[in-house]
Amino acid sequence: MGCASSGAAQRRDADGTSSPPTASDQKQDAIKLDGTDECQSSERPVRRGLTVMHMEGMEEVFDETVQLGDEEPATKVLPVLPRRRQPEDDGDLRMGKASSVSSKTDYDGKRRNSFVEKDTEQAGRNCGKIMDAMGYACRKGLKPDSPNQDSWFAFNAGRGVYLYGVLDGHGEKGHDISEFVKANLPPLIIKDRRLLCEESADRFAERGQMLQDHFATMTRMIETASSAGHIRADSAGTTLTVVIHDSIRQQLSVGHVGDSRACLGRISKETGEVTARAITVDHKPELPEERERILKAGGDVRFDGYNNHRVYVRRKGYPGLNMSRCFGDLFGANAAGLSSEPAVSHVKLSPEDEILLICSDGVWEFMGNQEAVEIVEKFVPQESMDAADALANSAWDLWVKHEGAMVDDITALVVRLQMSTASSLQEFEMINI
Repeated sequence: MGCASSGAAQRRDADGTSSPPTASDQKQDAIKLDGTDECQSSERPVRRGLTVMHMEGMEEVFDETVQLGDEEPATKVLPVLPRRRQPEDDGDLRMGKASSVSSKTDYDGKRRNSFVEKDTEQAGRNCGKIMDAMGYACRKGLKPDSPNQDSWFAFNAGRGVYLYGVLDGHGEKGHDISEFVKANLPPLIIKDRRLLCEESADRFAERGQMLQDHFATMTRMIETASSAGHIRADSAGTTLTVVIHDSIRQQLSVGHVGDSRACLGRISKETGEVTARAITVDHKPELPEERERILKAGGDVRFDGYNNHRVYVRRKGYPGLNMSRCFGDLFGANAAGLSSEPAVSHVKLSPEDEILLICSDGVWEFMGNQEAVEIVEKFVPQESMDAADALANSAWDLWVKHEGAMVDDITALVVRLQMSTASSLQEFEMINI
């Protein structure tokens, strides 16, 4: 879906975003989809423009590229602006002790077939401890002209503290932005003394401020990297939902921008009844607080006539984003009130809170919290990979049912919270909490 008409039509990128027309746009009368030259009518409003349009000559702004066969060069995203190490800082030591499992940009880029799992990588000596209580699925959508733009990560920071995150890129280079944030933000958090809060009386306050600080640092890093040409974030960005799980103290701290929702599944020990509750609120432009900020900043919120409210520069047809907060999208941040300030929340877990789901909106577009938790609950904790796979399969089937030939990227992290707690208590049996 997503068809470019001739002349000064706005260029629509992934996830329904659009940007000012360029000279190359004016040369294009139609976008080739799935190997055909047919251009669908643009009269019907688009739920989600998932195709990616090629921008001629843009590759030359990147300092380093990696050639993938006969593909156009793919951006090599490099971490930038490392934090200056203070003499008393033992952050590098904490990072060295951490272990992680995460996605990485597919080596074959957009050539990867739909619904194929994204590549993964591991670091550290204790990755198995992460996977004991977690499952994941990160599948490319039905988007032949785009790579999988979702990313995810899971860290074991030590002392019973885990860090989980899901990112959903959008725009032509959205996969670069999600990869950049995935590569740079977790180390900032892992190295921060406030993550473990060993000497703090108020761990929620410490971790909440820590998340605020590092989201702000991440925003500056993106601006600098984009200005230097390492990434292109003017019209591309990413969501992020990050969850800190203190498994010994049974606490969650959550920071998020965008609509990659996190929810809990509670299983009653008396009745076995399963109930779901969201622990994040999707950042949508129509929410009163979000709309007010956007309007004050010179932006506008309009209904697309189909299913979404979108953010635009006032009296313009771009960027057209269907969320109000994200990383990147620097043009919309400067001219339309898009924000990268996270919403931060905290949860004190009960022994009945057994399931944590963090998913991109490829899962949530047609599926509710309760349905998702019920799918996962059918699997025992040791089958969390199977549970994530089942959730991704169900989400894919719902996309095909409702949209036919258009499916977004689908990412689901499934964490069995009480299994993490039991493992941590066994390892740190003598810890003084």
